[in-house]
Amino acid sequence: MKALKIHYIALSISILFAIATALGFWQFSVVMNNRQNRVKDVKEKFAIYKGNKEVFEQETKQMKLLLEKTTKLEQAIVTTSTLPTFLSTIENLAKEKNITFNIISAQNSGKVGVEKLVIDFSAKGDFKSINDFLNTLSHQLYQVNFNKFVLFAEVDTVQVPGTTIVKVVPKAGPIIWGLTASIDVVSFSI
Repeated sequence: MKALKIHYIALSISILFAIATALGFWQFSVVMNNRQNRVKDVKEKFAIYKGNKEVFEQETKQMKLLLEKTTKLEQAIVTTSTLPTFLSTIENLAKEKNITFNIISAQNSGKVGVEKLVIDFSAKGDFKSINDFLNTLSHQLYQVNFNKFVLFAEVDTVQVPGTTIVKVVPKAGPIIWGLTASIDVVSFSI
């Protein structure tokens, strides 16, 4: 009987050991499953973070481009404080094109808000230089509309001998063209 008792005890210990081993494997699988789920969650969060980071970087680039465009547009608005610089820019543009340029007047209506700045000017030079100047002036950042435009060639007058008739003749040498114009600068703010 003693052998049977030892056999039962050994069998009981083996069964308990098998149950403990099964519980250990079950607990190990639960822990591993939780760790796998945490790793999956971290991977998903990292993927979401990368996606959000890319979206943020794209939006940042778009905001920088928008800021640059806004800055350029704001530079295109001539204000009373930037008016001298603006007029100097036009004068320098005329110098670059080798024409004699004079500003006759620069005025606005004086109303608050976006108004037109009216600039009357005259210019002299060869036809190509004046044409280049006008073309460059009309393709600047600010909007320019011509409301008065007179282009003429300078001539000499000669009185016909023995009469009171005065005859117009071309000047000797290259033809000098004169221009009297008035422009509206639409992007003007007081």
